Amino acid sequence: MNDNTGVGGGGGGKMSTGGGPGVLCKVCGDRASGKHYGVPSCDGCRGFFKRSIRRNLEYVCKEGGKCVVDVSRRNQCQACRFAKCLQANMRREGKSHVRTPKPPWEDFPGTLVRKSNTCRNHLNRIGVPHLPGRN
Repeated sequence: MNDNTGVGGGGGGKMSTGGGPGVLCKVCGDRASGKHYGVPSCDGCRGFFKRSIRRNLEYVCKEGGKCVVDVSRRNQCQACRFAKCLQANMRREGKSHVRTPKPPWEDFPGTLVRKSNTCRNHLNRIGVPHLPGRN
């Protein structure tokens, strides 16, 4: 596989490797949309890598693993694109351990009651009358 990220023939030739808005995808050289699976990458490579690992797909290159993976040719060889994802250090476990934080009341029973009492006490202190029909 060739590691060229430049694309010949027109199309806005600005290339950046630093941080900020000009960050490039480490796989194909397109503009990165953010850090996905631990690596700055574009939405196309993020989605490709996600589908590949979730479906546990295996690819075979017809050219012996020497295909160029860049913006204009990234869809030509899935095997070389996936290999380049791994070479760029995209982590398989990058999204498999998605944790949703527990609501605070699951850790501390009675938290909501205490908070509502605290709010009510504060409202009483500043002179807001108790609303009828509310506890």
